[in-house]
Parts: sequence; structure tokens; C-alpha cells
Amino acid sequence: MASAPSSSSTSSSLPISHVRRHEDVPTPSAPPSKRSNIQPQESYEPNTWLQQQMEQEQQRKLAEEKKKQSTSTTEDDEEEEDVLSQPRGPHKRRFNFVMVSNITFAIPEGYDVDGIEYLGGGSFGNVIKTSALCRDGHRRWVTIKKMREPFFDPHHARRIFREIKLLQLMRHDNIICALDIYTPDEENDFRDVYVVTEFAGRSLYRILKQQRDYGRRVLTEEHVKFIIYQIIRALKYIHSANIIHRDLKPGNLALTDDSDLMILDFGLARSLEKKDTSLTQYVQTRWYRSPEVIYWKIDSYTNLADMWSVGCIAAELLTGDPLFPGDDVNAQYQRITQLCGSPDEELLTKIENDNSSAMKAVIQSYKVYKRRNFREVFAAYSPSADFIDLIEKLLVLDPEKRITVEEAIQHPYLAEFSLPADEPRADHIFDLDDTQARTRFQWREGCTSTKKQRLVFIQHSYSYLNFYIKKVERSSSDVLGMAVKMGDFPGTFIADLGPAPIEITPEGYHEVELNKTKWVIPHWYNSLRALGEGAYGVVCTAEYEPTGDRVAIKKFFRPFQSTIHAKRTYRELKLLRTLQHDNVLEMIDVFTPDPDASSLNYVYFVSVLMGSDLQNILKIQRLTDEQIQLLIYQVLRGLKYIHSAGIIHRDLKPSNIAVNERCEVKILDFGLARAQDAEMTGYVATRWYRAPEIMLNWMHYTQTVDIWSVGCILAELVSGRPLFPGDDHIDQLTKIMSVVGTPQEDFWSKIQSEEARNYIKNQPPIVRQDFGALFPMASPYAVELLEMMLILDPDERISVDSALRHDYLREYSVPNDEPVATDTVKNSIVTIDSAEENAESLNDWRELIWNEIRLFQTSARRLSFVSCTDTEEESMKI
Repeated sequence: MASAPSSSSTSSSLPISHVRRHEDVPTPSAPPSKRSNIQPQESYEPNTWLQQQMEQEQQRKLAEEKKKQSTSTTEDDEEEEDVLSQPRGPHKRRFNFVMVSNITFAIPEGYDVDGIEYLGGGSFGNVIKTSALCRDGHRRWVTIKKMREPFFDPHHARRIFREIKLLQLMRHDNIICALDIYTPDEENDFRDVYVVTEFAGRSLYRILKQQRDYGRRVLTEEHVKFIIYQIIRALKYIHSANIIHRDLKPGNLALTDDSDLMILDFGLARSLEKKDTSLTQYVQTRWYRSPEVIYWKIDSYTNLADMWSVGCIAAELLTGDPLFPGDDVNAQYQRITQLCGSPDEELLTKIENDNSSAMKAVIQSYKVYKRRNFREVFAAYSPSADFIDLIEKLLVLDPEKRITVEEAIQHPYLAEFSLPADEPRADHIFDLDDTQARTRFQWREGCTSTKKQRLVFIQHSYSYLNFYIKKVERSSSDVLGMAVKMGDFPGTFIADLGPAPIEITPEGYHEVELNKTKWVIPHWYNSLRALGEGAYGVVCTAEYEPTGDRVAIKKFFRPFQSTIHAKRTYRELKLLRTLQHDNVLEMIDVFTPDPDASSLNYVYFVSVLMGSDLQNILKIQRLTDEQIQLLIYQVLRGLKYIHSAGIIHRDLKPSNIAVNERCEVKILDFGLARAQDAEMTGYVATRWYRAPEIMLNWMHYTQTVDIWSVGCILAELVSGRPLFPGDDHIDQLTKIMSVVGTPQEDFWSKIQSEEARNYIKNQPPIVRQDFGALFPMASPYAVELLEMMLILDPDERISVDSALRHDYLREYSVPNDEPVATDTVKNSIVTIDSAEENAESLNDWRELIWNEIRLFQTSARRLSFVSCTDTEEESMKI
């Protein structure tokens, strides 16, 4: 998180067997390993190319007008050749050719080649993870998929065409989005296609597999419910665009540490707009196929085939095992009918009408089963009645009787998550008509029915998405220019939305571009310098002109992209406006260039500038015991104030502890903070510093989760390395148990979650380690404090008040100088959750955040900050 006025960036990588940088990039017409001493490819600015294309297009049109005046007949082929004789593509990018897991990847300049991680491969491509320099000047984790033999046959080409096109069309926060598409090959004979997407997290398949392999459940009932809701929320958007995904399965779903879900892989998706579009049977992984896909066709099946897949996934999330793991088509069909019953006469009639009497006879030859009672089938997993009702409506043989996505999203099982105002539909129908391309050569060229419309699919060495185009506020005019408008360009959304809107800088503000990020800020902030960024914001430093002091300015990153972003922005602003303590980040200004709440899109806040954070300090030096005591004391002093206000921070970690040159500490980043009485969710804190009760969601956790995090930070300060660097949640819990031991039986009754209780019971007995031996360089008092913080039972964990009185911190402890929150602060905090509950739409969130900005701008704290000028208050007034 980049709320800290200090930057931090880390990366981990797997070994790469060979890297060849752009100084010796081979020409793409031959295997890279057989070329050497080739000059680097030339690099040009895409905007220059767009301007050239527009000028060339105007010249072409003038030439055509003259030609029409001189002759009345022109051959179609000649006209097309004249069009294509113009330089179609933008100028070339430069590439590094990198060998990863014995596969050569062409990596464009701007992507990291030293931190590549191989994620895996499938029948249609291989995927790596790396970071990339985006248009806004910041690096983000991305995945690069190299399509495997994309033009091997029309089947491969068709799949890749569909996937690329939909990855560009889809705009939804639960659906993966293409950030870059490129080829290193020549335009007239390209062979390789690369697609870059945002890194979406871990595959749900891998999470479920690890649960089975280790016999430990990580996904609780609440996680299952939230995952199902997000799948259906995304399907509502997909189906509203007349698209069937056709390959929903755990392997095509990714999950972040915060349980945010992404749907992946649209290679098998099809459009429903044309009724005569043929739909093939072998499209999904068999275990998740609906019966109409696997065996019969009813009206060339519909998007209800996706709903069957959701039912299969939901059941697997509950039980941990696939519901219908058939070895072949016949075994698959038998498993389905054993649970859902055999087709009744009404369904058999539909099958006969859409297929043949022979198909009906084949189905009737199978053993007849009655539909089983789903509550009895899943009784061992204690599902709720609403869960059973939902999957009973999803797993129905007759697709016409299956629940629709619109009905499913309103089902009582999902009521606590459902927010109709934040469940968007597509704003237009997506047409995936690809019937005119029949050969692999046509797919390569992106041909349509007429030669005049021909435009090469991916032009030489260029991303038509111009890497990391803003996802919403974009038009074909300012992104692709005339080159796209000239023809029916396959794979790119070319609807002309008109020129980009003209943005007028408000009075009293000035516009500054820093690392390709636009900052619209009051005129008294100057001399901006980039500082850092995170998932929710980007930070720069600036000079406050009246005093010459440097401050930190945070620009929230797409605060109204979704309710999750808006809620986090609101919490952080509300808490920073309310909390006032020496060891808590102080907000000294907040502003927006937008004129009113209805148009609110950009939010900035200003804080004091700190020199660094603990994460960066730990990278460059070992701290003395005295320094550690002072730092931990201040963290606990800030926590005492935060906890007294009824707040749990929930995300304490070294990068959220800012430190200046005087060794003064401020706690940062309150985007995840919650009032103590609010409902708690499991995926909130960075994993390494997360208390075990959060990960297992085993009880209504308390403020002691922050004490656990402080214990992890103290252990890292003492040893110089993270104490529990888990690779995933299971590995994290394993590392924790290996140090603190498994709990005794008297603790089991405190665990509210039955799944978590069973998980703990099934762990082999582990004895708690000797902390003195574990931390030999630490003082005895430091070891004792660690032992009191890192306890599995939160009820036995030391409180913040007791920790401040501990002998390890005695030298710095001043009880009379450890303030707590006032009643005014406490009363303000109480309103946070009630305000959130009443916010039903993004416009409601805009109103809440607008009010926070207004309240701060009229506060004494803000007025004291700008009191040294006469004009600021008027120019910033809302």
C-alpha cells in the first residue's frame, strides 16, 4: 500500500536459465539461439505513429478523391493494395529474448526480465509472471501468456481470436482484462502471439488441491459464499453481453489474498447474438460440463450451461472434492444422473425434437435414477438451507428449468453480499462472429469477407492496447487513431466514442505530469517528486510553497472503480480526519479538483513527509537493541490510542510503519481498519504478519490481532528476517504452528468455526519452540515480550497497555504521555459502520467521501495548515 510517504518495492524470482537483452535481439524470422551480432530494433513513440497515421489517412483520402474524378472504374484489388501500401503498423518495439523453463519468451522493453516466475502451461499456451512499466510510470505485477502454436490449425486460431477479442472487450472488476498484446514477428509472417494481463492471484484449483493434499481446509463457509457471489456477479455481466463462457472451472478462477476473484480464459467463449451459430460439445473440462453440453443439445445450448458449472464449483468449494469426476463421457453422464436423476418424459421429448429419436433411445438405454435429496448428500458438511436451495436450482438437468444468473444473484444465500447498484451489466452486445475465417492463413491475417476490410490482426511489434490504457475513460479516437477505423479490426473494440473529453483545470489548481501520472493539485504545491505506489494509491512529495516544507501527497488510485475501493477510501479518509496522535499519520490537507459530489472521481490527501519505513530500513541495516526498543514503544503507543478509539488496524507490517531521521514513528494505512464491533473477514492483512485467528476466521477476533502483528515486526527487527514468510495460507499456518506449537484442548472450545476446530484437532502435536534459542541475539526482556505477543490463544496474548509497561520498554515508557482517544473521537468512529451500511451505490459513496473532504476543509486542523496565505481557502472551498 502506498499511503506511506515513503516507497518500498520488493520482488522475488525464480532462476532464469538465460537472458538475452535488447543489445543482441535476433531478428524474429529465425530461432533466437541461432542469431548473433544483430543490431537492436528501433524504438519510437506510439503517439508519433498515431499522428503519422492520421496524416497519411488524410493524404490517402485526398488521393482517392482525385482518382475518382479522373476515372470511374477502379479494381477492388488495386484499391486494397493502395490502402495496404501505406505503413500500417507503428514503429518497432525492442525485445529481450528470455529462456524460462526451456521456453523462449519475447519480453518487450519495459518489462522486468530479472524477476520472472514460471506459472505453468496448458494445451494452448505457457504463462509467466513478471512486472511491467505501465503508461502511468509505475510497475505492476502482470502475467504474460505465450500462445502455443496459434496458427497450427483453425481450431487453435479461432480460440486465440476469441480470447484476445474478449479480453479487450470485457470491462468488469471480476473479469481479467488484457493490458498488452504483441508479437515480435514480422507483419506478413508472424507466428507468436503474446497476451499480457494483470496478475489475478492464485488459481482456485491450486487452493482446492492444496486443501486435499494437506487435509486442511482454508476456505470457510463465508469464503465460499463470497466466491460464489463474485462468480455469479461476473456472469451477470458476461451473459448480459450475449456471451457464454463455456469453460468455467476452478482452474479458470483466480483468487487474491483478499478473496477478490477473477474469471480467466475466454478461449472457448461464444456469442449468442446469432441464433445459427453452432456450439460444439467438447468445450469444457468434462467434470464441470452441463448434461446438454456433454451429451445432448437443446436449442444449441444457452448461457444456462454456465450456471450448471457454477453449481459444480459451489459443491466442490463446500466438500473440497469435484462433484462429478467422470473418467469418460459415459461415466460422467452416469455420475450426473445418479445425483440429479434421469431425464423425465418432458425433457426426453425436447431432446428428441432437437436431436433424433436415436439420441432419445440411447439415453433411455442407461439405468434410470431418481433425483437424490441434496440435504442428505451434503449433510456431512453442514451447509446452510439457503446453500442447498441454490445448488438444487443450479444442478437441474433441464436447462430451461435451471436458475438464471439474474435469479441466482438475488438468491437469499447471497443476500449479504448482493448490491444491485454494484452489479453492472455490459453496455452493448459483443459480437464474436468468426465464421468467415476458415483457414489458418485467414486467421493469421484477420480476414473478413471483403479484401477492402482486411487489416492485419496484430501489427508488427506493437501493442494495440498501448500498454495499460485506462480501462474506462478511453475512446478509439485517442487510443488507436485512424488505423483502427480504416477496417474491421479483429480483436479490438473499435466503436468510435468520439474524441476524448476536454478537461479544464479548475481555478486555483495546476496540472503536473509525474512519471506519466497526471496530478491536478492546488497551486501552492510545487516541485513534485515520485515516491511510491501500491494497489490503492500513488504517492509523491511536493513543496508547500508558503513555508518551503516538503509534504507527501497521496492520489487515490481509481477510488470509485468498485464499492471495495470506495469503502477503503472512505475509511482511510474518515479515520485520518478523526484520529490525532503523534504516532499516527497526520492528514494536514485533503482536496479534489472535482466541482461537486456527483462528479467526484479524484481524491488527494496530504500528510507530513517521513523519511522512510521499517521495510526499507531493514533492507539496508541492522538496528541496535535501543533503536528497536524506541521503535516498538512508539508503535505500541500509537496502538494504545487507536485501540482506545475502538479501532483495530488489521494491517500492521513494516511497510506501514513510517520512520523519520529522528527515529520518530507514525502508523500508516487505515484502509483496512474496522471498528471493533463490526463483522470481521478473514482476508485482510498481509499474510506474513496476519494473526492465525484471521486466517482461519475461527472467532470474532479482537484488537489482539494487532498485538500479534507487532510481535511479528519485533521478531523481524531482532533477527533481520521475517518470522513467518509463508508461501500460501497453509504454509503460513504450518510455519506458525512450528514456532508457537499446537494449542491445548481447552482452547478448542473457543473456536467458533467447526471447520477451523477440526483443522486444529487434526494437527500433529507440536511443542512450542524455545524463543531464547530461536532469537539468540535478542535480550532476555525482548524474548519475554515476544513470548507474550506470539501466543496462539488471543485471550492469553498481552494487551497493548501491559506491553507498554513491560520491562523491555521501561526506559521509554511515560504513562502520563500516552494519550487515549477523546469521547468526540470515539463518537465519530461509531458512525463509520452505520454510514457504510446505508451506502447502496457508488454515488452514495461519493456523497460520503465528499462530506469527509468538506468536513476536513472546515476543520481547525486544516485551516491552521493553510493560514499562512490569504487566497487558499477560497480556491479550495467546496
